[in-house]
Amino acid sequence: MSYAKSFFGKEIPDITYADVENFFKEEKEESDKIEFKSYYTVFESHFNQKESGVIRAICGMLNSEGGLIIWGAPRGIPVNGKKEKIYKGELSPLDALIEKDAFVSKVTNLITPSPKGIIFQRLENNNRYVYLIEVQQSQYSPHQYNNTYYMRIDGQTRPAPHHYIEALFQRISYPNLEGKLILDNVSGQLDIFTNLRIKIDISNKSMFQNEHDIYIKLLSENIQIESNDFNIPLRQNKDKTGSELEINNARSTLYHLAPLRNYFNINIAQETKKGSLVLIFGGKTSPLKMCKYLLRSSGNPKKFSLTPEFENVYLFELNRLNKIAAS
Repeated sequence: MSYAKSFFGKEIPDITYADVENFFKEEKEESDKIEFKSYYTVFESHFNQKESGVIRAICGMLNSEGGLIIWGAPRGIPVNGKKEKIYKGELSPLDALIEKDAFVSKVTNLITPSPKGIIFQRLENNNRYVYLIEVQQSQYSPHQYNNTYYMRIDGQTRPAPHHYIEALFQRISYPNLEGKLILDNVSGQLDIFTNLRIKIDISNKSMFQNEHDIYIKLLSENIQIESNDFNIPLRQNKDKTGSELEINNARSTLYHLAPLRNYFNINIAQETKKGSLVLIFGGKTSPLKMCKYLLRSSGNPKKFSLTPEFENVYLFELNRLNKIAAS
């Protein structure tokens, strides 16, 4: 769901600084699906405290129905007889330039389990910044931040009571699988090709649900995959610029803290400076996820790097994320 479109009539990449200014020309109140974070707050004097408040709000939205955070909103104005503040007028933009990748990485490291579906947009006006953060409701809540579970209720982010957390645990409908590719080593070198060994690592992050019938598919570009198992279907492109490997039952049951690890070899031509690998995986009840990596040579046949372009994105999310990335 696009919360940005619900409030602004536009997707996040299309929203401008002026749109946010116009949004607050009329009085606004927070709700369970939108939170306004002024940069000037009485109780948060340091940047780290302010940032912590934003991450706490993200955690609360993950555990609720998702929503939109506007960081740099006007200061809240108390209203007699009401506990809710109103927000109107001049924005309170930040001096700090925050990089999207660094912020999202920090959020995924500080909130457990690591969240997905967070979109971060920076809006600039004369070296002052307002940040929009859209959060999708999590399929793997409850999440916690600083050892506390949060929720959105009555337009506020608050610690969640025990019965709410229990209900969230019971709501989880399928296991959360996470996968990655790891460059294990350079296992051999020929006159024409360099041979590398790659490790597939797939873990079940769900403590209370096992997954079954693990499916793996590996695609390559400018790289030839090799398999020592004749029972695993391996297809080469007609022009021999890529390969496809598919395993329909890589493991019958995947338990928490017992990851699936599989190894395969790839051949990369000496003159090839880079290629790509795509990992697609899922299970009997968990939707397919995808990871994409770039494999680059430093010029030395024995030195390669495997860098993630993205990891653990649901296939059904890719179209929306690609549209946002292209904007």
